[in-house]
Amino acid sequence: MRSGVAFSENYDDPAAEIHVREQVIGWAPKRGPDLPATLRDYLLTLRRKSAHGGPFEYRSCETDVLGWICEAAAGQPMPELMSELLWSRIGAQCDATIALDVAGAAGTGIFDGGISACLTDMIRFGSLYLRDGVSLAGQQVVPAAWIADTFDGGPDSRQAFAASPDDNPMPGGMYRNQVWFPYPGSNVALCVGMCGQLIYVNRAAEVVAAKLSTQPHSHEPHMLDTLRAFDAVAHELSGIRSSSTNDPQRPSPPAQEASPG
Repeated sequence: MRSGVAFSENYDDPAAEIHVREQVIGWAPKRGPDLPATLRDYLLTLRRKSAHGGPFEYRSCETDVLGWICEAAAGQPMPELMSELLWSRIGAQCDATIALDVAGAAGTGIFDGGISACLTDMIRFGSLYLRDGVSLAGQQVVPAAWIADTFDGGPDSRQAFAASPDDNPMPGGMYRNQVWFPYPGSNVALCVGMCGQLIYVNRAAEVVAAKLSTQPHSHEPHMLDTLRAFDAVAHELSGIRSSSTNDPQRPSPPAQEASPG
């Protein structure tokens, strides 16, 4: 999330790029005749506003590009790739789905906010982060080194996160490999979805939790309440207070609705 690409996630701005993306993929009515026909066509129109490697700024488009890169590198559609390398190996109970921007084989997967899974499979996925990439069935699904890199972060991940131009309800935290770390320590990790979806991993307490919701906006300040609730549950289940409990700086609800990125 440090590409420097001009892409605003300000949902209060009708002209923000996030709203254009929603129109392109069919999640909102099209407001003009000249919009790109597909998500990939739209991604190719985006331009850089600053140098790569600058401050953290959450951009949904970067997750879409990441999925596109995976497809190009593997020579497979992302649904097949995820099924083969991930879903079939975590012991999933149900099929997951990936939304497309266009119906049929020509459709492009919507990888930011378009992947849906049942609650128990979200737990199975989250358990990979607790078990160094090993599934609950005992299979090494993700390299332990990648999990370690995610929790360790880069040499300047926290500095870049602190320098974000967006409101930051997670002081001292960081973002790494699509995962949010809300506290100065790395015991608690979050996979945050749209409109209230959340996977919570607490390594100190050895707890994984998940939440499904239907909220009217993409990012709600209630997410911080959910985080505190999961912290409390983890403490009660394990008897181990997460590192966040003793942090002098805990996330506090913003005065107005704000995105967690």
